[in-house]
Order: sequence, then structure tokens, then C-alpha cells
Amino acid sequence: MKIVERIKKEAKLGDILLTFNRENLLSGAISDVADTDYSHSLIIYKHGKIIESAQSGVAVDELDKYLDYEKYYLSLRRPPLTEAQIKEFIKYCESKLGITYGYWQLFYLWFLYIFKLRNDKRYNNVDLPGIICSELIAGGQKHVGWYPYGDICPANVIPGNLAEHLPVIV
Repeated sequence: MKIVERIKKEAKLGDILLTFNRENLLSGAISDVADTDYSHSLIIYKHGKIIESAQSGVAVDELDKYLDYEKYYLSLRRPPLTEAQIKEFIKYCESKLGITYGYWQLFYLWFLYIFKLRNDKRYNNVDLPGIICSELIAGGQKHVGWYPYGDICPANVIPGNLAEHLPVIV
């Protein structure tokens, strides 16, 4: 069975899909600077939909948009949350719909990575406008009481951190 078919079959509400777009320059830059296999993360929502923070901000979109395996490197992950935590996690993500994308946060993270300052606590809790994809997920996980990212604030969590802490489904 192909990975895309397995993702469609296995994906459940609240799962996390990690992606890397092989054809996108921004995706490549994020992956290279952060030294990770993934550049984007999104939440499996309902009825073939996802919640994500992308260039247009936090929005609901179609899952199928990401299931072109020729274009995307994909991995489906499942946080170890209870059913009640998943519902609360989804509510948290829904409450962020319409918030703009965190371009300044993305540039700030690049700065921290380039100058090797990411683990310096002095730079760990800057409040910048907007929200990036992995910040949406980490913020929701923190909100429901499951936060495996240590001292890293949700705004500084990247897709690679999610990959390190979320069990692989597909």
C-alpha cells in the first residue's frame, strides 16, 4: 500500500502530518537552516480537512492538497492524547483560525539557528505577531497538558521537534 493511501486510511482527528515540499524554495530553506527532514506541520481535522498555519494564516484546508507523494515527503504522527485532550486540542486550534502567519517568528527562528542561539533561554520567549505551523501545534499540546519540548516555548518549536517527540503512524 502506498504511503498516501496509508495516511488516508490511518489519519485520525488530532493527528499531525509532517511534510517537506521537494519543489518549494521556502520549504528547503526551513529544512536546511533547522537541519530537519520536515518544513511544515498540520493537524488532521475532520472530513478530509486539515487545520494549518501557512502563508495565508491559520485556516482549514483540504488534506488532499498535501497527498502528492511525488511532491511531498510525508510522515503521519499521533500525539499520546486522551479523547478529551484531542477534543480540547482541536478547540484550541479552531480558536486560532484567522490569525496571520508568523513571518517575523520564522525569520527570528532562522536568526537563532544561524547564530546558534536557539538553546539560549534569553531568546526563548519573544512575542511576535502571527503564528507558525509548529507553534500552532505545540501551543495546542501545551494547552491540553502534554508538552514534551522542555524549555522551548511553543513559538520556537519547529517541525523537527514535533518529529522527535511524536510516535510515527505512517
